[in-house]
Amino acid sequence: MCLDDSPAQPSLDGLAKLHAKHPHATLCCSDLPSPDGCQPLEVEESEVRKAILSFTAVSAGGHDGLRPQHLKELVLCRESCQELLTDLTAFVNMLLAGRCPKTVAPVFFGGRLLALHKKSGGIRPIAIGLTLRHLASKCANSAIMAHLRPQFAPWQLGLGMSGCCEAAVHSTRHYLESLAPGHVVVKLDFSNAFNNIHRTDMLQAVFDRIPELFAFTNSAYLVPSILYYGPYSVLSQEHLLRCSPSVDACGPQTFDDLLKSALSCITNNTLSDLQWLQASLPIKFGGLGIRQLTSLKLSAFLALAASTPLLQDEILGGLQLLPDEVVESLRCRWASLYGPPPQASWRQSSSHGTYQILWSIPLQ
Repeated sequence: MCLDDSPAQPSLDGLAKLHAKHPHATLCCSDLPSPDGCQPLEVEESEVRKAILSFTAVSAGGHDGLRPQHLKELVLCRESCQELLTDLTAFVNMLLAGRCPKTVAPVFFGGRLLALHKKSGGIRPIAIGLTLRHLASKCANSAIMAHLRPQFAPWQLGLGMSGCCEAAVHSTRHYLESLAPGHVVVKLDFSNAFNNIHRTDMLQAVFDRIPELFAFTNSAYLVPSILYYGPYSVLSQEHLLRCSPSVDACGPQTFDDLLKSALSCITNNTLSDLQWLQASLPIKFGGLGIRQLTSLKLSAFLALAASTPLLQDEILGGLQLLPDEVVESLRCRWASLYGPPPQASWRQSSSHGTYQILWSIPLQ
């Protein structure tokens, strides 16, 4: 809905641009320590099952055709789930121990490569790895999140924390509203990390900080990975791969208009405002369950603001700021539409889902 980049069909021109983003190796990895002295991470069946069920329904699969949804359906099958889960856990632990055969590693740790044309004329590569590789990475990430969080937060957000983006936006907005005269906020746009972090630097950092994952990452990055771009292939051997709200913004309304137009085409009927409103009702109330973004944006904004105050305080470093008038005014607007706000403590630590449900109850 928000991305203006257009898909780039596989071509020799696109292949040349992708080769420029994946240069030949310039550094040797022979100076890295051996993984033999590192005790690899081992996970249990419950952790593997949790990782499988955490995949979103629309998660894409790699070049082998296996999608995360396939695994989710299989582990929920009563007849064979236990045997499959046992075998998957053994397979994940084999990968975490760095025992993926070197002849298989370039394909297994590679992926399907998609590309988008940038408005600036460049190309944006998107790598989609194998589901089983993704599963092992999920298990590894879950195991070390709590250990790494103190090394990053609150200066770098996004690791081992939920609501990071929302907390950064709300804390910045609140800080700007309390900005003293003569002060400014400087936003620095750093160069993208893509093609700026060498594999050897990453592997050395893993060995120093999380040695239990060194065997796994060494197995994944010690040899070049093969990326399949249509009928072509690209070797990734130098750098790392990346896999793939404002309450008064006009974007939600634009999206709702497109959704209404699509529903009108499907039903071959021009929907009136009343019919469109009825379609947005839950199925149990006679609607189609098509939620409108314009009806959700107010509760979503307040829910996200309510679920991240502690992280916002951490980001702001205990600064004494003025009351957040924007949030208070939106709470008043919500109360005028739906009645008293949810009674959960505004500063109570909770999940995004819990707060979203509390603030969305009047809309259900």
